[in-house]
Amino acid sequence: MKDISGVYPAIITSYSRDNYNVNLDAFKDFLKWLIKAGVDGAVVIGSTGEAPYLEREERLEIIKAAKETVGAKKIIVGVGSASLKRALGYAVDAEREGVDAFLIVTPFFFSYSQDEIINYYKTISKSVDTPIILYNIPQATGSWIAPETADKLVDGEKIIGIKDSSGDIGYHIRVLSKIRDRGVVFCGNARISLAALIMGTKGLILALVNLLPKSFKDIYKEIKSGNYEKAIGIYWRIYPLIDESEKSGIPLLKYLLNKVGFKIGPPRPPLKELEKIENENILMNILEHEINSV
Repeated sequence: MKDISGVYPAIITSYSRDNYNVNLDAFKDFLKWLIKAGVDGAVVIGSTGEAPYLEREERLEIIKAAKETVGAKKIIVGVGSASLKRALGYAVDAEREGVDAFLIVTPFFFSYSQDEIINYYKTISKSVDTPIILYNIPQATGSWIAPETADKLVDGEKIIGIKDSSGDIGYHIRVLSKIRDRGVVFCGNARISLAALIMGTKGLILALVNLLPKSFKDIYKEIKSGNYEKAIGIYWRIYPLIDESEKSGIPLLKYLLNKVGFKIGPPRPPLKELEKIENENILMNILEHEINSV
């Protein structure tokens, strides 16, 4: 199995403030900072990258910009869609660019059976050679990947694992119990990230790694070294940001990053740019500590 463990930002997409066009220069500058902070690669065109708002041509531009920037680090590309045909097109496009893995969300909008979800993933896996990571985010899609479905799909070769962003630690543990010996399980929820790593999760793909790349990398390293108390200390230091991010999501990330000088720009409508946030001083202190430590 290809080694794709570690800590990855579900990287935001930068837009120009005047026309909401993708700002590739700002995207690359921000990605360079994340790489400097020690992340193991980047997940582009995921939920935090506002994937549903990106056109096919924009997706290719972002993949190419990421490849120019990450050096030897890994690139994971989100290629899922509500439409199987569209997901296949995104996957073929990304594969031509030569990426390390695909992150593929379950089909969304309609309600799907587990058999339909299995067919969706198997059809894509037969059409491409790039390794696939399943993506469970039921709060956004309306569908769960049942632990038994993950068990049927993950083979450690073609479908190499799953990212779970449900925030349900019980579900996460059940998935770990099924596939941890042959596949990688990524935690996609910052609130349960510490517990998930202690239980054996092999990696983090988090929106908050955009703000706290070094802190989450340090948590990861301390857990892997058995230094649980140090990891717990870091977790509680950054917890106010973890808590707040679940309330405001992408607009909060962009607000804070713009505030400290990154040219991230606004989210695309219908997401709305924040004009102010609660507990700003507390959150900015955590972020400024992070930036000063990189």
